[in-house]
Amino acid sequence: MSTDFLSRLEREGLVARTDAPGVLMRSPAFERLIEGLRREIRHLAPDSVETQFVAPVMDRRDFERSGYLEAFPHLAGAVVRFAGDERDHRRMVQAVAEGADWSGALTSADLVLTPAACYPLYPMLRRRGRLPEGAVKLHVECQCLRCEPSVDPFRLQSFRMVEFVCVGAGGEVEADRAHWMKVAANFAHRIGLEAAIRPATDAFFGRVGALLGARQSDDCLKYELQVRVPERAASVACASFNLHCEKFGRLFELRRPDGATAESGCTGFGLERWALALYATHGLDPRQWPAGAYALTSPEPIDQRTSHDA
Repeated sequence: MSTDFLSRLEREGLVARTDAPGVLMRSPAFERLIEGLRREIRHLAPDSVETQFVAPVMDRRDFERSGYLEAFPHLAGAVVRFAGDERDHRRMVQAVAEGADWSGALTSADLVLTPAACYPLYPMLRRRGRLPEGAVKLHVECQCLRCEPSVDPFRLQSFRMVEFVCVGAGGEVEADRAHWMKVAANFAHRIGLEAAIRPATDAFFGRVGALLGARQSDDCLKYELQVRVPERAASVACASFNLHCEKFGRLFELRRPDGATAESGCTGFGLERWALALYATHGLDPRQWPAGAYALTSPEPIDQRTSHDA
């Protein structure tokens, strides 16, 4: 179904493939739907939540500190640059002309590609000092990258993510996750998607990753909102609900007012996955969609009265 669905999206002019698997160009119609989803998902949170728009790159030292390389080295992407002299430049250009490997002429920069929207938030909170009373709640958006090339349009390497992050005491973080699981399920129902929330594990790497996944499963640290997509054998995870416990609080020295290490959690919405799930479920012409889904293509919010469904 994956390649057939992608071909239908192309014929309709909604997306265009590139030579890089998992990297798509999108039409204005597709982007209107993305903007509608972004708007409505943002309206699911109270206006008091702090908003940050994160760059698609982040500091390499913060990235190393986060522990991402221990868990997901196969998904990480780094920024490289040319730092040689004219002779090195000539050699590189010659290698390109000959079809040879020219990457040896490049060296690592101090930036990596942001793999998840929440990762740059923890060093930001560390720089602010001790946390205030009550949980800190943030809404964050980012163009993310994970190096997992695939012809499946639901598994993009470059994608947009909206996250809602909670940092505070463990009970506050768990309550926030439970709230978002209910809100996300209600939202999926409103726009005509058949969805269920199920326990899940991340795609950890190697032998250590198997242990991490087992702990994540045993402690119920991750759930996903899995959407049933017609003609597709497996459901699609359109949102995830994660407890980090004290991991980021410990790594980034995040302290609550009483000096205790803060816990954190995040809820992530993958915008492209929501958009593709709508096209796959309701068809490629939004004019034929149910009213709640079609309204996403309008510049106005679906219904302000239901924007804060609990």
